[in-house]
Amino acid sequence: MDADPAIIIALCAYNEEAAIGRLLQNFAEISRERPWRVIFVDDASSDRTYDAAAPFQSKMPIELIRHQTNKGLGASLREIFNRLRPDLGFSDAVVTLDADGTHPAAMIPAMVQMIHDGRADLVIASRFAGEGSGEIGMPLLRSRVASMARAIFRYRYRLLGGIGDLTCGFRAYRGDFIKRILENREKPLSQNGFGIQLEILLRAAVLDARVREIPLMLDYGLKRSASGFRWARSMADYTKLLMRG
Repeated sequence: MDADPAIIIALCAYNEEAAIGRLLQNFAEISRERPWRVIFVDDASSDRTYDAAAPFQSKMPIELIRHQTNKGLGASLREIFNRLRPDLGFSDAVVTLDADGTHPAAMIPAMVQMIHDGRADLVIASRFAGEGSGEIGMPLLRSRVASMARAIFRYRYRLLGGIGDLTCGFRAYRGDFIKRILENREKPLSQNGFGIQLEILLRAAVLDARVREIPLMLDYGLKRSASGFRWARSMADYTKLLMRG
């Protein structure tokens, strides 16, 4: 185990000007007992998301990346993972979460601790983890698409049967786990959109990774921007994953 494992927050944003400042400020409250930093990707926002994040370069360890064209969540996450890969320690924790303010940063220390103490390779903040979990105010269509994907994939891939929340992007990854996924030349990560969440879980099942969940009450009313979720594209991505395996 690494002598001093780090926390890296991987944050991908698109048109989150209204939420990004408060979220980054919340990161500043994370325990300073371990080294930490933020890698922030502005995926070609049409608003002032990048400008709202820029002042934080003087307040915290943050690296800003700005796309000139929109590449999608999956492509942005792969970019961050590959950027981190050379220096990732075995027990470093890479945290991903939505940039819209619906994922409480206060949960990060508990998720990271499960990585650092060796209990998990991947921790999911789950809407389906029993008491204390659930969702409030989720748009009906998005909720139904996520539920349909969850049911189909749990039936198609029995290895995913024990995982409750297959699509939530609020996660903590062990550094070694990310490296193992990126080293898989036969089945590299390829999803550019929201399907990246399911794709990673399929790779986790193949690698027999230890996946743990902690309860998340997702309050969609906290969202301060228009949703970037596109149900038709997501269903197409999920179908491709079913075909490819």
